[in-house]
Amino acid sequence: MTESATFQMEADRDRAVLTLLPKLNQIAWADIEHVGSQMISRIGGMSNPKVLVDLTSLEYMGSAQLALVVRLFKLIKEKNGAMVVANRHPMVLEVLTLAGLN
Repeated sequence: MTESATFQMEADRDRAVLTLLPKLNQIAWADIEHVGSQMISRIGGMSNPKVLVDLTSLEYMGSAQLALVVRLFKLIKEKNGAMVVANRHPMVLEVLTLAGLN
């Protein structure tokens, strides 16, 4: 398992569980770009990745975090993979719905 203050990632070959943590909502855009690059490099090494993006610990999702999820989705789609998002908070669902990602 790889951990940071903003996310956790468990991966096994071409499968991964990526958990976004609440601290991700408290960092600057440039730092989110850096965190996103870390995630992209790990998932980018997989062929046909299957990724569960776990948002259950988030109570809020801003535009920078949304952009990160979209970036992950595009990469996974380009690699003919699959992505599932788990969420439990209505505010996060509203952001995902408004962006057309529900």
